[in-house]
Amino acid sequence: MIEVGGFTINLFRIKANRPSVEVVYINLQDNFEINSTIHRLEHKYECIAGPQYSSYRGLEPGVYFVCNEYENLTSDNIKYSFKTVNSSSYVMKYLELKAIARKVQELGGEGKLFLPRNWFAYSQITCCRSEALEYSEPYKLFALRPCLVLRVEHLLVDDEDRLYLLADLKFKRFSSLTLSNIVEILMKKGYDIPRLNELLQAHYYTCIDKENKVSCIVNKVEDDKVEVIIRNERRSLSTNDVMLNPHPKHTRDFIEKKLGEKISKVEEFQRVLGVQRPKRKVNDIMRYVKELLMDNGVFPIRLSNVEYTLELAPQIIVPMRGEVR
Repeated sequence: MIEVGGFTINLFRIKANRPSVEVVYINLQDNFEINSTIHRLEHKYECIAGPQYSSYRGLEPGVYFVCNEYENLTSDNIKYSFKTVNSSSYVMKYLELKAIARKVQELGGEGKLFLPRNWFAYSQITCCRSEALEYSEPYKLFALRPCLVLRVEHLLVDDEDRLYLLADLKFKRFSSLTLSNIVEILMKKGYDIPRLNELLQAHYYTCIDKENKVSCIVNKVEDDKVEVIIRNERRSLSTNDVMLNPHPKHTRDFIEKKLGEKISKVEEFQRVLGVQRPKRKVNDIMRYVKELLMDNGVFPIRLSNVEYTLELAPQIIVPMRGEVR
């Protein structure tokens, strides 16, 4: 999208209501020790923590974090001190992103947002609208949802520290191809157990085993349980914990012809939405940032003594004269 004198991009300013923020600091120099300390603070003490691996703009190497309570840290002999740093400094991008993630996770638990399985990974958050734009028919085994992919970035603008939310929009297709749903549909169509097991054994599956997602082979279904093979070991799992992989062609034929689920309409809608002009995409990103984040109360966010708000206006990059060819 080209505006008069510049380019509009999907970058939104995060503004702090105070110039400095009060944080807790642990002086560390080793990167491995910094990362392991962050993991301990977040998983044992429910803190929000960020790394600083080298000196930068007044920040010393170590771990910067905020917690609701500090008494447990003292009792566990964790040495820390209090610091006041720029509320938009580099390390705050990590704390801001993790604060957003906590609110997004709460909204996912309440059903206000739909969160993919790997919704928080590699310093980015993926959250989707809970209500789908389109469902496949007649069983709604596939759903098309608008999803925001979010990162928090630190930029220097005229030697001023600033935080920005980088937001992208993806239209993602999700399936509910649990073995329980598939078995229910096939049994309603009149398939007996031997024929049902014969049909199911020809496909690829993933299953949840001890909270991990792994590949498995379906051996046979009995009531609401299924015998699967994981790494050459036979296991009995709930049919709710085994999912059909829909990608191979013969599996797609099975979904369309045996189950009778029509997925081409959802796929076509996804293709149409995926081809957008830049102007429309930026406008759609703003709309979903407002709907998914601001209307749901993700912003404003409070960290320590500072409240962070989001400016719902994309940034405009103005090229310097003579730089455009």
